[in-house]
Amino acid sequence: MRSVRRRFIRTASGLGAGFVLTTALVACSVPVPPAPSGNRAFTPAGSVEIPEFLSPPVLTGGQFRQAAQANRAYVVDGRFVAGGPTVLADADGSGVEVSRYFFTKSPTAVIVAGSTGDILKGAALAINHRAPLLQLSGENAPLVTAELDRLGVTDVYVVGSLTAADVPVPDDRQVTVHVDDGTDTWMTDNLPTTATQSWLDTDTDLNAALAKLRPGEAVWLRPSWELSPQVEQPAIALAAETIATSGGAPITVATEETSIAAVVSAIAAGAPVRILSHADPRLNPVDMQQVAGLSAGPVVGLGSQFGSGEWLSSVIAMGESGQQPVLPGQMFVALYGHPSGDALGALGEQNPQEAARRVQELAATYQILTEIPVTPAFEIIATVASGGPGDDGNYSNESTVEELTGYVDAITAVGGYVVLDLQPGRARFLDQARLYEPLLLRPNVGLALDPEWMIGPEQEPLEDIGQTSAAEVNEVADWLAGLVKQHHLPQKVFILHQFNLSMLPDRDQIRVDRPELATVLHADGSGSWDDKLGTWNTLREGLNPMVMMGWKNFYDEDSPVFTPEQTLSEVSPTPVFVSYQ
Repeated sequence: MRSVRRRFIRTASGLGAGFVLTTALVACSVPVPPAPSGNRAFTPAGSVEIPEFLSPPVLTGGQFRQAAQANRAYVVDGRFVAGGPTVLADADGSGVEVSRYFFTKSPTAVIVAGSTGDILKGAALAINHRAPLLQLSGENAPLVTAELDRLGVTDVYVVGSLTAADVPVPDDRQVTVHVDDGTDTWMTDNLPTTATQSWLDTDTDLNAALAKLRPGEAVWLRPSWELSPQVEQPAIALAAETIATSGGAPITVATEETSIAAVVSAIAAGAPVRILSHADPRLNPVDMQQVAGLSAGPVVGLGSQFGSGEWLSSVIAMGESGQQPVLPGQMFVALYGHPSGDALGALGEQNPQEAARRVQELAATYQILTEIPVTPAFEIIATVASGGPGDDGNYSNESTVEELTGYVDAITAVGGYVVLDLQPGRARFLDQARLYEPLLLRPNVGLALDPEWMIGPEQEPLEDIGQTSAAEVNEVADWLAGLVKQHHLPQKVFILHQFNLSMLPDRDQIRVDRPELATVLHADGSGSWDDKLGTWNTLREGLNPMVMMGWKNFYDEDSPVFTPEQTLSEVSPTPVFVSYQ
């Protein structure tokens, strides 16, 4: 076998001829399920029995059933009931898309730009006036103008770092603009005399605080970290979040990642807004109670973290049947390599059983630093890019299932996970993935695609950095998701390797809303700390929030190698998959 070692130097000085790639999952403040007790071992080859940590208790019982019944009984205006769940991406965070969905007309709107305190001031006005809150930026003025025109607005409240001249009011209508002068008096003049103030101590749960308010209420939430109250005022006790039994707007879910403008506009329109700990409600039984019975809608998800209406519908249905996601909720720590030996990574430096013990010890060094359950794993290179064309001319050496089974069985015996990595040369990813269907039918085996080693007819490994298209990635993902559904398997980890933007040139076209797959962008950057972190940050730019990230530590090529403490503290957001090569 003429295998090739990675030789490209990945630096963060730019993303051109040789760069660092790193991957990380979008971090969320999610209540993490407790680490499972006892032996988490998987059933060996051929069985699809689900291991304990992939099969939590099914959400049943009176409380859950009551929540589902109450959600289904919620009365919604007829214009919202067509179809299943709806997701409003609100990609620019302006709230315009949310306003367009919930409001047919509104004589009043609130426009805001500035600090958190300014946005909360605007939120108080919008909720009290039952009006949409629109966040203005330099780029979305035309959208805001069009929305004000559609709403038929006659009064606009302007809050924050804006003047009357900044407000993009329609030219063909008389609009009265009320400009915030920055004083408390202006706010009290524009809120009812019964208005109350509440000082917030932290900015970590702003949407949860707002979701406790109801349209028409006059409550001004104020950030204590931005302003010092002239007169000491006790915080008001906000009412507990309630579940309405009837209303016009549908039940709406959001997370703390959702823009305040989106949350406030939904509240002002009368929607009961429920804040989930994570966009995937399967991670938390309390979240599942909030959406139980709504897989067919009507329910609205605020923010692109909810993917699509189809995704939201699927994860609710899966949660109701007790199907839990593999990620997030735990972290994998993996050895990377090939069974043939140490030339391709740390995995092959020892036999399967010794490798399993080694990665168990490595995972333990992470477990003592985090409350998140840490699971040992192998990332096995199943097809190895070759320096020569080989008998089949595809510049890739395909291992047999039998050659990999020993390592799969060894990590399975200690309750671990396996990811099979494909380096296809001139072959197709899907053709190679199909070779390993017997292993992928196991509940603890996922798949990784490495575009670096996918070369064109005029390219050769090591001489050129390969690339693949979104269409080819989607083709593999469709097949793998179909395998999960057909055989009733747990969600599978699906990794995309990258260290150069050219490797996935149309990355934004990759579909990541398949609930059967947990998509991870894995950054393979090597070099200095600054290089690795610079590439990490660059690769995260524009990344779909549903994509999680992974991080690689190179024993020989990093200078120095990140310790477990540094990997967890310096890499942000925290990666869900950490591999060692």
